[in-house]
Amino acid sequence: MCTAALRKLKHRRRWFRFRRRTWLVLVTIVGFPLGWLAWRIEYRGEEPAMEAAIFIHGGVFARWQLVPAPAKWEQELFGDDFDDPITGISFVGVSATDTELRHIAAMDSLEYISLRSAAVTDAGLAELKRLTHLKALDLSGTKVTNVGLAELRPLAKLRFLDLTETRTTEAGISELQEALPNCHIAR
Repeated sequence: MCTAALRKLKHRRRWFRFRRRTWLVLVTIVGFPLGWLAWRIEYRGEEPAMEAAIFIHGGVFARWQLVPAPAKWEQELFGDDFDDPITGISFVGVSATDTELRHIAAMDSLEYISLRSAAVTDAGLAELKRLTHLKALDLSGTKVTNVGLAELRPLAKLRFLDLTETRTTEAGISELQEALPNCHIAR
């Protein structure tokens, strides 16, 4: 009788035995989506603080959604603007300085920045070189010189740069134009 019960127990245990490869596939299938979701929640958790800092300093930000709207369950679970990163910031004529640029550089999804007549210098432009998705940058009326223009060379996706009323020279602008041939530079 004991051997029959032992055989029955062994037979039942076979159903819950998996090979290492099966566990690896199962953990991968479940782990990647959960990891992505945790990353998005953590990233979205930082944005309200960034938005508040922008408003405190008199700035304006914008969100553009180029993909279809999220499903209703996603909006209910994560909020309306969960997957809409901030893509544009404007500090036109307000007291934005190099310190604010340090915070702006943390927002890697930015595509458009307007710093017209802001108190931005060459040191602040060094912070912007991390914004690899930047397409348009308005620096008109700032204290930027040729030294600061050299910091903009890594911005390969930059398509428009406004340098009117800055302290840059034609030589500095032409060097930057060679480094960024697809960028239209307004002088």
